[in-house]
Amino acid sequence: MRKRTTLALISLALLGTSLAAPKKVTGYGSLGVVDGKPGGTYTLALGDSPQSLFYYGAIDNNLGLISQQLFDGLVEFNFATYKIEPALAESWTVTDGGKVYTFKLRQGVKWSDGQDFNADDVMFTLVDVASNTGLKANQSAVFKIGKEPLKFEKVDAYTVKVTAPKPYGAMLQALTFVPILPQHKLAKFGQESGAKPADINNAWPTNVDPKEVVGTGPFKFQSYTTGQKVTLVKNPNYWKVDAKGTKLPYLDKLEFLIIRDPQAQLAQFLAGNLDQLNSSGAQFPDLKQKEVSG
Repeated sequence: MRKRTTLALISLALLGTSLAAPKKVTGYGSLGVVDGKPGGTYTLALGDSPQSLFYYGAIDNNLGLISQQLFDGLVEFNFATYKIEPALAESWTVTDGGKVYTFKLRQGVKWSDGQDFNADDVMFTLVDVASNTGLKANQSAVFKIGKEPLKFEKVDAYTVKVTAPKPYGAMLQALTFVPILPQHKLAKFGQESGAKPADINNAWPTNVDPKEVVGTGPFKFQSYTTGQKVTLVKNPNYWKVDAKGTKLPYLDKLEFLIIRDPQAQLAQFLAGNLDQLNSSGAQFPDLKQKEVSG
């Protein structure tokens, strides 16, 4: 699981919404979060070049920060309360003594290319990707109790059931580390398509066509200049709004400048070329969780 730090609190309002199922972002007043103004670019530093654009294909904190802006999970943390809240799953029930979790998915959410999000994406992610031990950054360890794996089942187009062999209180916590990926873009790498387990590590290399990198997050991938910069732009299909109902994210663009030397990062920050520093090699904040005024 990738490292998360308290720096995540610095940027809670780059969120967005879908047209049919908006989720209002509220309850962050204690963190000094205020409603923002649409527009603008936020510039950050990356300590090194991302090894890939496929979250599960590399153990890479630089990729982790970028991926947090491109993808969502079924559930997420509220950084004001540190409680787990609905995300792509709008609700869930726990039955059979804590062994069965049934997730009702948020309807109306679209991928950044306009395709509908549904249970097929969740099943593909959980079965073909996150549980795939051939992946470099798989999450298979959290999908087992001892040596017994969890069972995943598609109930209908917007319902997924997860069954554990015994009560599993850490289920929701585990799912906060599992971004959901687009089945319609990555199915060719899945084992049901005849691919080997490790083949999907080759999905979305850094020279991939930007149109192939599709997510439900607040931003979408625009370009990567080798060794220099990663650029993300606002996802017009994002599914969140702020407390007043304004569609999110506020920002038009995120730019990640690749600056390996911490002293060079500081110099760029003092020169006004960076809006956020990488502190002591720590991962940057979870930008999609913060509302930035401006």
